[in-house]
Amino acid sequence: MKWEEGRQDKLYKKMKIWSSSFFWFGSDCYLISYKPNYRMPSHTDKAEGKHYRLNIVLRGKGKFVCEKTIFNLFNKIVLFRPDLYEHSMINGNSQRLVISFGVLKKK
Repeated sequence: MKWEEGRQDKLYKKMKIWSSSFFWFGSDCYLISYKPNYRMPSHTDKAEGKHYRLNIVLRGKGKFVCEKTIFNLFNKIVLFRPDLYEHSMINGNSQRLVISFGVLKKK
């Protein structure tokens, strides 16, 4: 496992813990590290099917913003559809560490 640049703007890092893919189903898990005072612009994540993501904040403070969530516990544990709803993040003044689990139900 190694740290890679983020997909949005390369100012954050991610480490793939696992990914799997079957005929109709895929899943992944990433550890994501955001620098202090980082702002991720609003975006959606294109997907070929129904995409669900569960983000759990392990360290740091900040604010995750999403048009609509399925579940949100104190902005620390958030389940949402990144393929349907715009989302962004504003980090606090320390490193933010998030574990992110994704599930894709393919078309």
